[in-house]
Amino acid sequence: MRHGQVDSLDILQIAAAWSGTQLVMRASGELDLCSAPQLRQALDEAADRMPSGVILDLELISFIDAAGIRAVLRGAELFGPRFVLRRTPAYVMRLFTIIGLEQQLTFEIDPGSE
Repeated sequence: MRHGQVDSLDILQIAAAWSGTQLVMRASGELDLCSAPQLRQALDEAADRMPSGVILDLELISFIDAAGIRAVLRGAELFGPRFVLRRTPAYVMRLFTIIGLEQQLTFEIDPGSE
C-alpha cells in the first residue's frame, strides 16, 4: 500500500443477518474515528428493528481505537445485557480489560475453547 491509499481490508464493513429473533452483526476492517459512526448508525438501526438481542462478531476487526470502543459501548447502551460480543480478538479483549470494560460488556463463551 502506498502512502495515502487505503487498503480495502482496512475499510469497516458490517454484515447483518437474523438468527431467529436475534440480529448478528459481523464487523470487519478498522473500527476507528472515521468508521465508528458507521457502527453506531448500524446499532441505532438495529434498535429500530427491536431484536431480542444483538450479537456483534469482532473476529475480523483489524484495528480499534477509542472511538471504536465508544461505538461498541453504544450497543451496550441500546441493548444492555442483550448485546453480546462474539469472537473478540485477544488484543481487543486486552484493551477492554485495561480500561475496565470487561465487566460492563457481555462476551459469548466460545464452546470450542472449553
